[in-house]
Amino acid sequence: MLLSDPRHFKLRTAVIVLAIAASVSLSTVLSSLSLGLSGSTRSSLDKVRSDIYVVPKDLNPLLLDLQRFDQGHMVLEELSASPFPPERAAPRLSDTIFMVIGNNGLDEVSVIGVDPFTEPYFGQFRTVKGSWFTTLDDEVLESYKVNGSADRASFSYELLISERLSREGGLGPGDRVSMTPSASTPDALSYVIVGTFVNELSRLDRSIIIKLGELQYMRGGLKRDSMTEVLLSFAGKDMADGAVRWASSDEFLFRDIVDLTSKEEILSEVGEFTALVDAFSAIVVISTAIVCLFFTSTLFSISARRQARVLATVRAIGIPLLRLISMIIYESMAFFMAGTILGIAASFVLVLALDDMMVDRMQVLPSSFHLFVLDPILLLGIVGAALVLSLLSGLVPAILSSMRVPTRELQGGSD
Repeated sequence: MLLSDPRHFKLRTAVIVLAIAASVSLSTVLSSLSLGLSGSTRSSLDKVRSDIYVVPKDLNPLLLDLQRFDQGHMVLEELSASPFPPERAAPRLSDTIFMVIGNNGLDEVSVIGVDPFTEPYFGQFRTVKGSWFTTLDDEVLESYKVNGSADRASFSYELLISERLSREGGLGPGDRVSMTPSASTPDALSYVIVGTFVNELSRLDRSIIIKLGELQYMRGGLKRDSMTEVLLSFAGKDMADGAVRWASSDEFLFRDIVDLTSKEEILSEVGEFTALVDAFSAIVVISTAIVCLFFTSTLFSISARRQARVLATVRAIGIPLLRLISMIIYESMAFFMAGTILGIAASFVLVLALDDMMVDRMQVLPSSFHLFVLDPILLLGIVGAALVLSLLSGLVPAILSSMRVPTRELQGGSD
């Protein structure tokens, strides 16, 4: 039994329900951002079977592509001869190259040079159409190691193209593309696409994959043996930890040019960022809750004053205070349930829409990344807080109003 028929006070009812819905949806969306960042980062990194990342010295692990180090294979040989040798290693070089895509002329795209033999183990690049390289030998690199020189006759002229770039250019396995390392270099190279891939750590990646030696040759880094990173896999965590300790000692000749960074260290970098997001979210959530508390309390107070005559009437006809309180609770619960259902529905819509929009706009996000994630336990806590908010907002002003002298409200009060 409610104190008043909501149909007679449509505007008041609608505003109160919307205030509760807003508090639930805003708190849920802001809290889901932190959960999405931390959870998705770990799940994405877990898809890549790398225990250690060899990166340029003092480089933030989140900015791997911004700097390179030279003597890459000598670094690998040194690590392999250490007391803690890796089981597998995947050297890489990231750069840009110009391609002719459709009728749009030259277009600059990202290119990743890899070792076609060791790279598939780490699982970052997943072939979705066609195949991986038909020959797993990097003849350019091998020729340079043996003879101290290499030429284009050793090129395989094979590449893999990212799914997004394939879709944009209408390209697929079997098609040929022309590319050049510089827009000012007229001598274009004709490559055949052998497969289409998805980068598990970059959902909307516009990139291609070629062999490491061929990219080093084109970009003038073959003699320096330039690399961006090396992924290492070890037999166990003890071996990986030992390699990190050994690489920081004087025994490692290249400790001044590279760092060995574990997956946990990368996650700690992300953790520092998500801590800032958590703090910001907490401030906004608390501020939102306070504003919603003030807003709904004000609305319920106004409602209670407008219902003063109703309250006075039920008190005058002898309805006990406890019965009156239960009626007020029923009414507050009705508003709470309507507002919460609307707020949860709005939360789901907002989280899905914001996640799709942000992931599509931020092209470097992983394929499985979700910026906004709803957690049932968190949602339950927010709903519980909204329940307390609704009860207090309706109960306190209504009880204060009911304690006034009934005759005064009946004589001079109004609905």
